[in-house]
Amino acid sequence: MIGRIKDLKAYLFRPRGKDTVFMGLRWLALLLVLILSLFNPFTVGVLLPMSTVFPAVVVYNLLMQALGRLFVWPRRPLNLLALDALVAAVAIYLTGGFHSSFFVIFYFIVAGAAFYLNLVQTVVVALLLHVLYVTICLLNPASHQFPYTIYSVVVKSALLPLVAILCALFLEQLRQERQETERERALVSRLTALNEIFQQLSTSLDLQHVLQTVVTASCRVLEADVAFVSLVEEDGRRLRPAAVHGMDSVSLADVRWPMEDEL
Repeated sequence: MIGRIKDLKAYLFRPRGKDTVFMGLRWLALLLVLILSLFNPFTVGVLLPMSTVFPAVVVYNLLMQALGRLFVWPRRPLNLLALDALVAAVAIYLTGGFHSSFFVIFYFIVAGAAFYLNLVQTVVVALLLHVLYVTICLLNPASHQFPYTIYSVVVKSALLPLVAILCALFLEQLRQERQETERERALVSRLTALNEIFQQLSTSLDLQHVLQTVVTASCRVLEADVAFVSLVEEDGRRLRPAAVHGMDSVSLADVRWPMEDEL
């Protein structure tokens, strides 16, 4: 179970994993909008019915996914978040303002922003959405018939910065745990490589085999691509490659280096 959680954290912060979660949040937001609209009895301020606006937003979502396969800019999450905010704002205005269920999308926009921005930037996004939502509700005709709804609007939109802080702190905690897990894995890998070296040194009498093991393990410990070990020839004036990793050993078989060049 713990291993699965660690794998999920690793996947969550990969670029592809972020994008998958981000797209999933967008569809989940639309599902919640649909569910909440079924329990919304208000009709004041509705300029277009939900049966018209909701399919239009679904088509927009599908269109953005299709365009993302053809162009680069729809695949950039921040561009998509900005478009989502504008579409949600229009949908809120058309479907009643303060009582529109499309307001839920703003919460998911804040959660999506937390994946790609730091705490301060995410809070700034939430504050901008707060101002945008209050403005939309004031412009909608429903606010003129129910002037006291401004208080509920402010309270609902004031939750956006709180959601931003919670999401950003939660994701930052996950990032730190993921980094700690990666450090632990790197340490285990290095200790394993060192253990292999010690075992070869203590059990094998074949010098070539020991040197090759040392070179290979050194690449693992140092995360290097190429390494080789040179030995002094019998004349004491030149070095020859004795073990190689990441290079063609045949091409280096006849190579010799003067001692002074190596030093």
